[in-house]
Parts: sequence; C-alpha cells; structure tokens
Amino acid sequence: MVEATKREFWSLPHDQQNAENKMRIVRSKLDVLIAQENACDAEVEAILADMQALLEQHGQSTELVNEIRSYYQESKANWKAEKMTELYK
Repeated sequence: MVEATKREFWSLPHDQQNAENKMRIVRSKLDVLIAQENACDAEVEAILADMQALLEQHGQSTELVNEIRSYYQESKANWKAEKMTELYK
C-alpha cells in the first residue's frame, strides 16, 4: 500500500506533485489502511489468545504473551511514525 501510494503520487505531473495532492492521495487510502491494520491486529490477537490459552492450560506463565503483545504494539507504533515522517518529507 505504501509503495502503491508513492507510485500514485510520483505518477502525477511534476507541477501537481505537492503536499496538498500528497495528502489527498493518503487520505483516499485511509479507510483501506485502517481496515488492514484492524485485520492484522485481530490476527495477531487471535494468535496471542491461543498461545495464552495453551500456556494457562499447562500451568505456565503467560508473561511471554504480554511481552509479545507489547513488542507488537511498540513495533507498529514505530513503523507508523517512520511512515508519517516519510510522508511529510
């Protein structure tokens, strides 16, 4: 999605490659991006819930699940911040 959005911007005539059009293109993708993020979050959470259930079933600590969940959220936040920085360049 990121690369397709970049290609769409760079395919504009040079005189239309401005911040306003860049933001217009990004906003046009927002609903799809949010849906993709939500689907990914749900998939990760389902995997983590399965892991947690298995660990609990065997009397094991679920701390690893919490660590993975935190790592996922932190990684996602860093990736989004990086992409926003790219966007505003």
